[in-house]
Amino acid sequence: MTTRVRVGPFLGLAVAGALALAGAASGEPPLRARLDALWEQYMLTGESVAIEVRNSQVDVAERRPIQSFEVGRGQPEHATLLSHGISVVGLGEGFWRNGGWILKGGLLGRASDGSSTLELYGKAVVRRYPYFPFPFHRAIPHETGYEFFLLHRRSGVPRATIVRQWVFPSDEVVVKRYSDGVTMEDVRGILRYDVTARTATVTITGLKRPFEERVKLSSERESAQR
Repeated sequence: MTTRVRVGPFLGLAVAGALALAGAASGEPPLRARLDALWEQYMLTGESVAIEVRNSQVDVAERRPIQSFEVGRGQPEHATLLSHGISVVGLGEGFWRNGGWILKGGLLGRASDGSSTLELYGKAVVRRYPYFPFPFHRAIPHETGYEFFLLHRRSGVPRATIVRQWVFPSDEVVVKRYSDGVTMEDVRGILRYDVTARTATVTITGLKRPFEERVKLSSERESAQR
């Protein structure tokens, strides 16, 4: 089920936070910064939405997916359509107005920590380049980087806290290239949590170099809340 809410420039940008001056062209943040602000807003509140940004207009569609995030198996692109999925699209570049940015992903993993939870979110950052749209089956030129967020969400608190963030630009991502020109990425994020040691382990696959990091929550969480 989808509920569409169209909001004007000032209200929509206020919802995103950090966009209060969008009415003045000289003070408006760059498009990518505006999209990132929207993404972070809904990630921290744990909502599932699909958003399109056209100049100063923000079109928010609240989604109620049926399937749980576990079905996506840690892949941000799949998580977009599942519970706690988020997509933020800002296109309009080029003659055909089909170039720009697409941010898509959502909740990848969750672990209990007493009365609160630890959550791993993943975001695919797609840089779509303007292209000639015909024939329709042609490959769309793009590059994809990824961002992952370890969150601490306390019961009764409306917004989660970002404990750690990891950023992987497109040149660190393994890309499979096919004979028809199509390129595919398969980056996934996995969260494991040791309750006794209060240590979260985040593993990212699909990169050119192996990545795994352990985060000690007893110190990281306390510093994040200060």
